[in-house]
Amino acid sequence: MKSAVIGLGETGRPLFEILSEYYAVDGIDLKDCKNPIPINYDIINVCIPYSDKFVSIVQDYQDLFNQPLTIIHSTVPIGTTSKIKNAVHSPILGKHNRMKEDLKAYKKWIGGELADEARNYLQRAGIMCMTVATSEETEALKLMCLAKYGMSIAFAQYQKDICDTYGFPYDDVIDWDNNYNENVAPWLMRPILTPPGKRINGHCVIQNTKILNEQHPNKILEEILRYA
Repeated sequence: MKSAVIGLGETGRPLFEILSEYYAVDGIDLKDCKNPIPINYDIINVCIPYSDKFVSIVQDYQDLFNQPLTIIHSTVPIGTTSKIKNAVHSPILGKHNRMKEDLKAYKKWIGGELADEARNYLQRAGIMCMTVATSEETEALKLMCLAKYGMSIAFAQYQKDICDTYGFPYDDVIDWDNNYNENVAPWLMRPILTPPGKRINGHCVIQNTKILNEQHPNKILEEILRYA
């Protein structure tokens, strides 16, 4: 089975390294690949950032590589994958500074009609998977996951503002929540986060909360976007 990883960034590189331990995999770095050579791949893994041209870019690669099964690992708007033939969606979970380890630690969800085929491919390389019927589900789950994290970050700043108003340290909020977490059921534990200040940094939370809010507007999401 011949496959490729398209996009060797923070998620694509560690995925490529994992797959290379089991398969003959080509890595295609978009920075260096201006004139890719046509190859008959069985599977391509798409790890490129979302843009307005995302669908057409992926379709161009499919045409170039003989219409392989396409696993989209990128975070995309709901409904994107269904516009692409032979494609499933399998979002990435993990922290960028330990992505290779996290790719094997988290169960990787796959949505779409060809999810079982994609699961067999990924699981042979040691990535545990779970399949669902549609790519819309996995697209929504990933966007909601990032937005939920953003909600917690934004609320941390809300708490910090109250602390400043009444003159007590934010460390007391952390101590309160740590004490709560020590005695509460695991599913009720609270995240311990640092207030963002003026901005929520990184390139995941704000950008993808914006995508979700454009598709399904919500006042809570607007509060996150205040920190763009």
